[in-house]
Amino acid sequence: MRDYAFPKIGRMPVDSIDQPEVLMCLSPIWTEKHETAKRLSQRIKTVLDVAKSKGFRSGENPVTAIREGKVLPTVKANVQHHDAMPWQEVPAFYAESQTRLAMAAKALQFTILTACRTSEVLEMKWPEVDVDAHLWTIPAERMKGGQVHLVPFTDEILAILEPLRALASDYVLEGQIRSCRN
Repeated sequence: MRDYAFPKIGRMPVDSIDQPEVLMCLSPIWTEKHETAKRLSQRIKTVLDVAKSKGFRSGENPVTAIREGKVLPTVKANVQHHDAMPWQEVPAFYAESQTRLAMAAKALQFTILTACRTSEVLEMKWPEVDVDAHLWTIPAERMKGGQVHLVPFTDEILAILEPLRALASDYVLEGQIRSCRN
């Protein structure tokens, strides 16, 4: 907002900001800094939605009209995948992670031991966990393939889980879900 919106529309009355003004902010960076432009778009939309809810403007949000009208060009994002750690290094890495007390280290250990996706681990809730049966049931809606997935627990996995039960949180790895969505 500071770099791309305020210099162009920061002093304008909120009810006079329309599609041309929003495009004036987004167009120069839409293809070169696409992720930044998308975030800027979201933030401008939020500001204008709040202004409307408080009675400072009326009508459709210009950001919505720009999106729905596909006014800006489609940008194909180049996905940057990270190389996998060589399997020979995993035991030493895992052992080093055990010296750390942070919840992120526990989440990483759990991810390594279960071979599940990071999002599946970070969004794991206690009702999915059956400690007595040594089983984690991941609901279909959280699985990429859309099918329920069962993950058996080893004693080492249970050792990670046991102290976390005392936190009495909805999420098993409390604190990680918020940081992964921000």
